Amino acid sequence: MGAVLRVKRINFITYDEAAVFPGARVNVVLGAKGTGKSTLTHAICLACAGHTSTVGRSKDLAQFVKKGKEKDNLSYVELDLFKEDKVVTIRRDLKATDNSSKWQMNGKSSSKEAVKNLMSELCINVDNLCSFMAQDKVGNFTLQSPK
Repeated sequence: MGAVLRVKRINFITYDEAAVFPGARVNVVLGAKGTGKSTLTHAICLACAGHTSTVGRSKDLAQFVKKGKEKDNLSYVELDLFKEDKVVTIRRDLKATDNSSKWQMNGKSSSKEAVKNLMSELCINVDNLCSFMAQDKVGNFTLQSPK
């Protein structure tokens, strides 16, 4: 199993720069409206190779780049994940000008597929609605049958 140790965001949604260091057993993010809960979970989801539609904000990757920073080409999310006895750093660079992203793992160029494989090894399923509950989907979720 894996654990998120650090979440860093640069020019991501509303933040110039922010870092969070969750505990190894954190599995719920709570807080008052406007405190950055969704931004944090969006960053985790996107860094872990989750699809933009999972978080419910936008299908357009460029919408995750802070307004006014679109041409700077310096927007990214970075995670430190604990895997067995080592830390793995994943970084996803977001490029608003062409709606693309590049991946790094431990500072070396990587692929989305390699990140997805790592998530599978760590039992992290970022495209699971229960893992990253988009605000606009909470109502529909509560209406589902127990099965």
